[in-house]
Amino acid sequence: MTDADDIARRAREISARAERIAEDSSDADALREELDRLDAELAKLDDEQRRLDEDLRERGDTTTADASDADAEGERSARPAWSDMLHDLLSDVTERLSSLGSSGWSWRATETVERSVAVDTVLPVVIENRAGAILVETGHAKTVTVSAQLFAPSAPLLEDMTVIAEQRADEVFVKCDWPESGHGRHARLTVTVPSGASVNAATTGGAITIEQTHADATASTSGGAIKIAGTNGEVDARTAGGAVRVADHAGSVQVITSGGAIQLTGVLSGEVKAKTAGGSIRIDGVERASVDASTSGGSIRVRGRLTGESSVRTAGGSVTVSIPSDSRVRVDGKGMSSTCDFPDLEVRRGRIKGTLGDGSEGTIVIRTTAGSVTLAKT
Repeated sequence: MTDADDIARRAREISARAERIAEDSSDADALREELDRLDAELAKLDDEQRRLDEDLRERGDTTTADASDADAEGERSARPAWSDMLHDLLSDVTERLSSLGSSGWSWRATETVERSVAVDTVLPVVIENRAGAILVETGHAKTVTVSAQLFAPSAPLLEDMTVIAEQRADEVFVKCDWPESGHGRHARLTVTVPSGASVNAATTGGAITIEQTHADATASTSGGAIKIAGTNGEVDARTAGGAVRVADHAGSVQVITSGGAIQLTGVLSGEVKAKTAGGSIRIDGVERASVDASTSGGSIRVRGRLTGESSVRTAGGSVTVSIPSDSRVRVDGKGMSSTCDFPDLEVRRGRIKGTLGDGSEGTIVIRTTAGSVTLAKT
């Protein structure tokens, strides 16, 4: 059994124990002790999982366009088969532990804290949550509001949790925090911001959603999905495990996840970067942007007008790049097989190579070591 398989097995065992605890609330003291033990074991699994993530990223970084097929095959063999599901499993266990008893345990304490900050103009909003989900939506043009739903195993632990919302110089700062001692605490933050306010949201564990802010957005979580929609300018989204979706965005995008699918849509310009250690990638709506898309395992689809230096790579899966018929780019594609809608390009033995027009718009490099390569017309 590999280290990865062992982590998955232990995570399932913790999940099953959490289920059993939820069914028996007869001894509050015993429940607290068992919850502490489960949290400690989960923290250990998180550390082991992060080390495996680092190993996986290092192996992915060593796979280059010039690597031989044999080397790439070895990299695919080394990539754990569970890479698409382990992060979701651990995130599910974390959520299960943090929400145990929220619907009935007598010792589970909850509270909702409201905060608001009046602003004279649209300011950037920075949000920090020690643990738990973050939802950001548009609201009143002159106010930033915060609703923090707090969860803790006991009233004293709940009292240690703080919610701050204040203007600091040229930004609004929102933070939910508590001392490191004690287990089982988390918060769900809902923040409304004026339309046009840039958002920087971070949590050590939980999903992040940013919707219809029509400005720059930055999201970072140590474990959880990220969803961003209705934004303009620059998007930077990073998660140590979970899917990332950016929809209806106008501007540049950078997305990095250690395990999960990536989907980007909108009018994507400037630079578009999408990297995952395991999962499919879909990019639709490229409008004169360079694209850097890579996955260690999964298919990739890119659609739009690519300019500059673009690279689309997967170690295991098919790749389809769809571009306008009047594109002026140099193309270098390689896979197990190849299909091309452009008769001016050379297609032979899994290779697509040549120049469309005068090649002045840039270069598209396409690579897969275990799938087909397709260059299509939009």
